[in-house]
Amino acid sequence: MEEACRELGIERAYFQELRTRMLTSALAGLAPRAPGRPPRASEASADEVSALRHENEDLRNELQIEKVRLDLALSGLTRLTSSAPQKKG
Repeated sequence: MEEACRELGIERAYFQELRTRMLTSALAGLAPRAPGRPPRASEASADEVSALRHENEDLRNELQIEKVRLDLALSGLTRLTSSAPQKKG
């Protein structure tokens, strides 16, 4: 230990302090805990939540419309067309 202190240029007391911190951290790392990553704390603003709810509702409506179109097309009542804009090219 004295050779290590000499090479590092530190006092023995400081070496002991570092050693104690390292061992304490190592033991803490061995303590049981929940598996997986800890959840990230993210707080969405009320505006963001509202916008996402609105987008979700729009997408659900579009999906329902496309389902009805598909049902009609499969039953032969109308040809299959989409409301999505067609690419020109």
